[in-house]
Amino acid sequence: MNTYLNQEIHSESLLIYGAPGTGKSRGLHTTAETLSSQGRLAFVFDFLQLPRNATNKQTKFLLQYSIRDALLALDGYKLSNIRSILDRLLPLATIDGSELQTPYPQIKDPVLGQIESAFSTILSQDDSLAYPAFFEALPALQPLRPVIFLLNPERQPELFEKFSELSTTSSFIPIIAEVSDQIAVYSSTHPEIFEHNKNFKKNSKNSKKFFIPKSFRSFYLTEFTNSEAKSALKDLLPSKDVSSLYEKLGGHGASFAKAFDLIGENMKTKAALDEIIKNNKATIYRAIYGEGIATPYERTKFLKSLLTKNAQLSKGQLPIQMVNYGILTLSDLDEVTFTSKAMKEAAEQIVKELK
Repeated sequence: MNTYLNQEIHSESLLIYGAPGTGKSRGLHTTAETLSSQGRLAFVFDFLQLPRNATNKQTKFLLQYSIRDALLALDGYKLSNIRSILDRLLPLATIDGSELQTPYPQIKDPVLGQIESAFSTILSQDDSLAYPAFFEALPALQPLRPVIFLLNPERQPELFEKFSELSTTSSFIPIIAEVSDQIAVYSSTHPEIFEHNKNFKKNSKNSKKFFIPKSFRSFYLTEFTNSEAKSALKDLLPSKDVSSLYEKLGGHGASFAKAFDLIGENMKTKAALDEIIKNNKATIYRAIYGEGIATPYERTKFLKSLLTKNAQLSKGQLPIQMVNYGILTLSDLDEVTFTSKAMKEAAEQIVKELK
């Protein structure tokens, strides 16, 4: 990650994917905070904060406040050669005759305040002007060595496409996107935005089954190891308890966090593990008997098949339906498997119960 961020030229952007709970979002937030502490402008655009059918007004508000937060994080640092940014921003902000908005009062640096004001003014314009001006304005920030983090951008596919185009025209701006399992859904509903995964062999039967954003290179984030868990929790849990958790949960961060919270409430380790399995079973039962395609028998049969072999997304809507329930996750760009070891154990118990 550091090597990529410190390159002068970025011919590709990064797309990070992996099971929910493996630390993708948390890791990018931490990286953004580190960059800000080094005097580098780090934008975090988290589209999960938007409703699914967000209006353009809501989307522009998200962009505006994310930019404000990024600039506020730099306030107080000694920054050089940033006044030149205004020479490019101000004409874009006033292109429709608008007056500049009042700078955000908590930003004390006058130049940073004017930059925030310019972006707020740009994003208050009519959509036909706001978005083109916004993407034209981002390269002006080069003196601040900007980095763009996109969290759950598949929820705004058209905007994702614009960022994809930016990565090809402004190669000095590193762009890192973190996508959820919903990428499987959006790639089929918005094929014009995605292209075939170039990592597949040309003659592979899977070569046209899954799409990734143009100009992005995919990177799969794996679970942590038992040794890493012991190292991180050495001052919080006995080593034998960490090993017990890892045996049942694997290196799934969200499951570990839930278990740790339960143990913190004076629950025994075994009881905490049983509670997690119980909750996972409830999720699976909802998926089996809830609304959606296929019969409960067909859904159970499908889950049973996953106990021995991953399923391909190309097998129809049932894998995607199980992804939506949070039971399955991408294990490869065309395959799904259980989100965690604990989810798989819950499925094993249910299959036995329903025999």
